Amino acid sequence: MRRGSFAAVVALGALALAGPAAAVYEPKLELAFDSYAPGHAPGVTSVMRQSLGEEATRTIAARFPLDFTFNPAFAVAGCDAEHEQAADCPESSRLGLATVESPFGHGEGVVYLTTDFRLFVPFRAYGPLYQYTVTGAIHGYDDGAEIVFDGLPNVQVTEARIALDGGQRAIFINPRRCGAYSAGARFVSQSGVQVEATLPVSITGCSEVLAISGARVDPARVAAGGRPTVSWQLSGAAEFTEIGLFRAARGVWRELASVRGPAAAGRNQMRLPRRWGRRLRSPGRYQLRLRARAADHTTSRATTTAFTVALSRSDRCRTERCSARRAARRKRGDRESRR
Repeated sequence: MRRGSFAAVVALGALALAGPAAAVYEPKLELAFDSYAPGHAPGVTSVMRQSLGEEATRTIAARFPLDFTFNPAFAVAGCDAEHEQAADCPESSRLGLATVESPFGHGEGVVYLTTDFRLFVPFRAYGPLYQYTVTGAIHGYDDGAEIVFDGLPNVQVTEARIALDGGQRAIFINPRRCGAYSAGARFVSQSGVQVEATLPVSITGCSEVLAISGARVDPARVAAGGRPTVSWQLSGAAEFTEIGLFRAARGVWRELASVRGPAAAGRNQMRLPRRWGRRLRSPGRYQLRLRARAADHTTSRATTTAFTVALSRSDRCRTERCSARRAARRKRGDRESRR
């Protein structure tokens, strides 16, 4: 049977099954990840289901918020135009698998990525008898990204399943922070009826939230150019503790330098770096700001501790006032010597 005549038979059969209830349009979507761990590149399976008698779907779209970022390890090569035209894309351009169930049987196809970053799915059903190509797109927006399959055939489908691979074939990675997130789904029927849905996604498995406490500088008052010791308590082990040096200037704290310090669970301490000595020459109020980063790239809340830099006696004698006093003494000495 030729492709065109087979498609006509399928379409007529779909209309017969739909009957007068074809105006009903209530698609349902399920979304499942093979990993909900923070920062992982998951395999994602989406399933759309419709009841017999519903109107066929023209567009399926899934939207993810900005917290789902592009996978830096993504390693899928795009299928070029020549192979796309021949519906013979290489395995290196594969993103996953798509299947459909209809009153007329089972159909399946491989989801490929093209060189211009589109999605290309050549479907086959009843062996070589029926073939249809579905194309999709990936759109970026200010609030996230959307994967859209448009121009679907006007054939009633009871289930459409798209299973995208994880790892280096995954386009996105999970948010790095645990918590509740929302993905969006959008469906458009052949007649233009639009249905939207919100799907919850819970990212779990984060390590214990880090907390810094008991931060202090010893001594709290140091001479110009001095190097005090900062100590703090950490609730759990981390990769490092970021320590920033700030100075009060015109009512705001201005950052002067930063360094990575120890991050063992429990008590930590570190003498400020020798190179910071030149930044601590001016008298005034200073602040250290501490933040720890865990292995999963989550960070603790910042905590601060303050200290004061004061001029030593010898330093004070170098000030303008001491210079004036020395000049007055010299002047008195000169007068006495002339007598």
